[in-house]
Amino acid sequence: MYKVTVEDTFYAEHAVKMPGGEIEPSHGHDWRVRVCAAAKELDEYGFAFEFKDFRKALNIVISNIGQNLNELELNGQHPTTELVCKHFYDKMQVLLNSAELEYVEIEEEKGCLVRYSKD
Repeated sequence: MYKVTVEDTFYAEHAVKMPGGEIEPSHGHDWRVRVCAAAKELDEYGFAFEFKDFRKALNIVISNIGQNLNELELNGQHPTTELVCKHFYDKMQVLLNSAELEYVEIEEEKGCLVRYSKD
C-alpha cells in the first residue's frame, strides 16, 4: 500500500463555545493541514497520486474556507479543531473521489492536533 501525504498552512480565526457555555474571544491560528491518501497500485508512470493534483485539491478546500471558521457550515456547531478536521476530510473526499482517503490531520498550534479518518 502506498500512502501519499500533502501538507499546507492557512490562517483563520475562530471562537468556540467552551465546556460550561462560555464562548471564547475570536482568535487566529496559523493552521497546518495534512491529507493522506492510499493506493494499492501505481499508475503506468509509477505514481500513486500526482502531487500537483493532490495539492490542487487541498488548495481548493483551503481557498473556500475563508479567514473566519465560524462562517463554515458545521450544522450549527462551533468550529472546534475536531469539526474543522472532519470538514476538510469531507471536502477532500469529494474532490478526490477515486482516491482512498486515509486521514486528514489539522494542527491548530504547535503540538495540538487532531486526526480524522473514517475508521
